[in-house]
Amino acid sequence: EQPGSLQPWGPSHPSLPRRLRFVTALLTVSSSPLAVKFSSCLGTKGTQYETNSLDFKVGADGTVFATRELQIPSEQVAFTVTAKDHQTAKQWDTMVRLLVTQTWSSHSGHKKNVAPDPDQPPKDTLLPWPQHQSSGGLRRQKRDWVIPPINVPENSRGPFPQQLVRIRSDKDNDIPIRYSITGVGADQPPMEVFSIDSMSGRMYVTRPMDREERASYHLRAHAVDMNGNKVENPIDLYIYVIDMNDNRPEFINQVYNGSVDEGSKPGTYVMTVTANDADDSTTANGMVRYRIVTQTPQSPSQNMFTINSETGDLVTVAAGLDREKVQQYTVIVQATDMEGNLNYGLSNTATAIITVTDVNDNPPEFTASTFAGEVPENRVETVVANLTVMDRDQPHSPNWNAVYRIISGDPSGHFSVRTDPATNEGMVTVVKAVDYELNRAFMLTVMVSNQAPLASGIQMSFQSTAGVTISVTDLNEAPYFPSNRKLIRLEEGVPAGTALTTFSAVDPDRFMQQAVRYSKLSDPANWLHINASNGQITTAAILDRESLYIKNNVYEATFLAADNGGCALSGGSCPGPQCCRQGQGWPGRERRAVLRFSAPGTRSPRPWGRLRDCCCVWSSGHGTLPWYPHACDLFPWEPDPRERRTSAATGLRPVQAPPNPPAPRDFGPPPHGPHPISGLRAADNDPTAPPYDSLLVFDYEGSGSTAGSVSSLNSSSSGDQDYDYLNDWGPRFRKLADMYGGGEED
Repeated sequence: EQPGSLQPWGPSHPSLPRRLRFVTALLTVSSSPLAVKFSSCLGTKGTQYETNSLDFKVGADGTVFATRELQIPSEQVAFTVTAKDHQTAKQWDTMVRLLVTQTWSSHSGHKKNVAPDPDQPPKDTLLPWPQHQSSGGLRRQKRDWVIPPINVPENSRGPFPQQLVRIRSDKDNDIPIRYSITGVGADQPPMEVFSIDSMSGRMYVTRPMDREERASYHLRAHAVDMNGNKVENPIDLYIYVIDMNDNRPEFINQVYNGSVDEGSKPGTYVMTVTANDADDSTTANGMVRYRIVTQTPQSPSQNMFTINSETGDLVTVAAGLDREKVQQYTVIVQATDMEGNLNYGLSNTATAIITVTDVNDNPPEFTASTFAGEVPENRVETVVANLTVMDRDQPHSPNWNAVYRIISGDPSGHFSVRTDPATNEGMVTVVKAVDYELNRAFMLTVMVSNQAPLASGIQMSFQSTAGVTISVTDLNEAPYFPSNRKLIRLEEGVPAGTALTTFSAVDPDRFMQQAVRYSKLSDPANWLHINASNGQITTAAILDRESLYIKNNVYEATFLAADNGGCALSGGSCPGPQCCRQGQGWPGRERRAVLRFSAPGTRSPRPWGRLRDCCCVWSSGHGTLPWYPHACDLFPWEPDPRERRTSAATGLRPVQAPPNPPAPRDFGPPPHGPHPISGLRAADNDPTAPPYDSLLVFDYEGSGSTAGSVSSLNSSSSGDQDYDYLNDWGPRFRKLADMYGGGEED
């Protein structure tokens, strides 16, 4: 059964589709009311009528009436009537033509409207020219030819050619007339869409129309006699293609990408999706409406977003967006024409991917309330503790990157906390050397924050602050002389045993129970003696101004102070170098001081420049303890007695060697050239080294060696250096004294 049809007078057009019957109604404007009847198997309740004309309206009962007084210039008018069922959102259209007929009353001489016979089918002939009356009656004046628009539905199934209208001049009763049409669609591309029978004036459409290809045509109709002479002025024909819903909405993009900040309030704009429909946008065929089909994931609500059905704007509709829980949503959006009617409209879908962007709504938090570390005194640029934090914001973003700050416990600025860019950990680093004798421990309070400020309404956590305990390790520091150089003026001939001065060294290790001992390092003429316990210097022989050991009226001697402590209070192997006291084999640290004599009345020599840490090397293979005073020149440290000494060579600890020492270990040349320090360090830090002294090979003399040849010791004949003082160093230095000092054989 048909869903609905308009049934005015006359049969339905046989060429229209079966499901929608468009019926041409031929009505006559008269004094009696006219009506359009609509019938539907679903009933007519709720049916409303609309027209596309401003001059005519259709009432709720189907009555056609004029909205105002009309002066109709032609024999007929045409307009479209639409019946709408708002319950099913369906609609039907029909064309209504009103013929204007005029007759003259014989007894009154007035014209009156006469309605046509309803049983007589209407003609499809357009009569633009007036009919001539008898010679005794009134004659109408000729008017211009006015043809109402011709509406042709698109996608018609034919058969073709399909007649549209018949054009006729009233002169064809007197002379033969030839009809033709011109314009786009006739004699201009696209060619022959429309045709006309030149004799009858019947105009046809030759093929299905496509409104999306061309929505209207403007043709001109011509009437000429057999000789080609114009018998009527050309008339305009306007042909409009009636839109059918034959196009689905098409999204501009198949995938749309948008973003929204986490924690956004409901109503926050996200993005816009757009679909276009090629059908007529002024009709329901092209009116697109949007809706959300699905949302994935459905957390924390299955309706986190909504869409404006007309504009396609996606906005948030619920609170609870949290990037740390859901980082991305996938929303399927559907566009449907026919104003969104899912029963009759055509639809398409697109995907909207919504990324939840990070805001700094999570403060960084320490993984523990307290941390601990340890630092040796006098060491700098050392990481002493690692602070770990947790931040749930986007990794490696300003919302996640940690910034550490010491807020208490370090008034002198010994430490800083640097951020590891890879792990976000805080590296507590020593930037200013600490002194165990001044600070045995530090209690720091460290606060962590982000590069980006926290979002509005977010407060710092109590876990954003932690305590850091740093213990300071006591190391054995070398004694130092408050006055490291002294100049004494005295007359020659001073008898032996005369007290000259006292060198008193200070040991900075106040918390170590260790003794300081004094000794000579250089006394070329062997004129002086130093008390090993208190550092008092006395003459051991008569001073002679004319001696070869006097240079520019100055005699110079150098003395040492050494403690007997280890490298660290906690014991164990030394992290750095270790020295031994001359002739005693004490593990500890030494400092030297210089004493200068000048004869009265002479100018003072240039003061000696720096303090030196000096080191000795034990050689168990030879059973001797050679002393290398020039080794100090390799290590020019600053004279701050509390400064960390990191580059001294190592001495070896016990005096006695085992009866069967192991084979010598080779700590040969380093990869970048020989240097005595590298071998000494390697030997000292070797965990497999025996707990006694053994023969160690540190370097090789040869091409490229930075060390001077041992044979250069034989060049002392210049007199600049006298090694006779080796005779005073005991039996362990007797061999060297015999070789270079000129003393007696043992």
